[in-house]
Amino acid sequence: MAKTIFNCLVIFTISIQLFSCQKTADEYYNSAITLSKEHKLESSISAIALFDNAIEVNPNFAMAYLDRGRTRFEIQNIRNMGGTINEVVKNPYDFDQRFKGIEQDSLFEKSILDYDKALELDSTLIKEVTVAKGYVFLVSHDLTTAVSTFKNALEIDSSDISLVYPIVTSMLSLADTTGAKLFLDNIVNSNNQDSEIYYLRAINRLVDFKDLMGGCEDLMKAEELYDSSKIYNHNNLKEEIEKLKKINCSI
Repeated sequence: MAKTIFNCLVIFTISIQLFSCQKTADEYYNSAITLSKEHKLESSISAIALFDNAIEVNPNFAMAYLDRGRTRFEIQNIRNMGGTINEVVKNPYDFDQRFKGIEQDSLFEKSILDYDKALELDSTLIKEVTVAKGYVFLVSHDLTTAVSTFKNALEIDSSDISLVYPIVTSMLSLADTTGAKLFLDNIVNSNNQDSEIYYLRAINRLVDFKDLMGGCEDLMKAEELYDSSKIYNHNNLKEEIEKLKKINCSI
């Protein structure tokens, strides 16, 4: 009898230990986010597995789907570049080996599926999902769809002027210089006082329309609005403004 009780206690203790070792969906998710922020190939691959675990524990975890999609996007982008974001893989064979065991079809397509699932589970993620899809289309060189998708995101949140940059650069890549001008005029007329927007319109005016006076006016406005505490798409925006002014606006 005593032996039976002892055996039951041992089994009960082991069961508690096993249960206590099981991670929650949030724990898997947080670990995945930490790895994905390293922006390295191996870390991103490991992060995918952790997102998978989080979703297995909680199939309704919308953010896990969203961030798994973002990480899949980054891995596919790394593939397309032929190396990691922080390093270049010089040996193609080694690069292929490092992808062994991962999905061989386009992770961009799987990213889209993850984004759609995230939105299905949480409609408040509409802007995040729309922006994420926009970058998939942009990197996939589907620029027409990228433009319309980013414009949709801007309609959802008109205050997010960071979206202006991928819209304008995509339109210019499509040789839609007039469309880019009209779009930038509308953004400026909506009282968006941002240095980079004026810089983009200055380039459009100077290069595409040979509008020296208008371009120089925009460059002066861009210089006036420049804020060193802000993060711009152009890392050296101030220097670029000064360089264009010197070339085009010197008296």
